[in-house]
Amino acid sequence: MKRSTGLLILVALGALDIFWLVSVPFLDTPVPVGIIGGVLGIVTLAAARPAWGGNRAATIAVLATRVLSALVLDLPAYFFDDTPGWALVVVSVAIALTIVGIAMVAGTGRARATQPA
Repeated sequence: MKRSTGLLILVALGALDIFWLVSVPFLDTPVPVGIIGGVLGIVTLAAARPAWGGNRAATIAVLATRVLSALVLDLPAYFFDDTPGWALVVVSVAIALTIVGIAMVAGTGRARATQPA
């Protein structure tokens, strides 16, 4: 249950990244940000289905794209003086959800070894 909820959070964030690609002409988003966001979102969504089925490589791809998105797209918003307040709120929520989603997915990757009685 934890893993699927974490994947659901990460997939929603991937869909939000695709929004950056679509928003370039409307929100004055820099073109490289839109392209990188769109590619990361598409890779996340493409890897989500196999990850849901337990494919380890696909799960790693989902986790990696979400980490890259947080580091490359979200974190830099804090360093620009002209970033609107609403954007900082969205970025902060996205980073928090990324951490929660990754913890839920990656935290379930290790099975506990049981010792025979």
